[in-house]
Amino acid sequence: MDAEVYQKMGPPAPGEPLSEALTRQFRQIFEPWEQHPHMAQAFMRARLSPGGARLVKQGFAAAEANADRMFEGLDPDYAADVRAILTNLVYGLAFRFAAGEIPVHEMRETLERAVRRLTP
Repeated sequence: MDAEVYQKMGPPAPGEPLSEALTRQFRQIFEPWEQHPHMAQAFMRARLSPGGARLVKQGFAAAEANADRMFEGLDPDYAADVRAILTNLVYGLAFRFAAGEIPVHEMRETLERAVRRLTP
């Protein structure tokens, strides 16, 4: 994930709307899983195993650093709310996928709809 996703996450382009920057980031994170669903399944199994929290910390550290730049200059309360909502949505969708309740592509699609509704 580090080589294929996290290192490729770039900062928002000057003037890039928050919704576009977040959508781009979620696509970078979830498209490899959509192309290789077994990778997503393996990640979730590893995430649920002892020491799996390290995987999540690595991913969130990369995404959070990028998100800090995306939310610069916005109302801090608004930024905190959007980040909390999207973080919890990611967790919920990932666990629904791991349980076999939704297909892998539904994670990104749902996140993109949420981003459109929550951001300008």
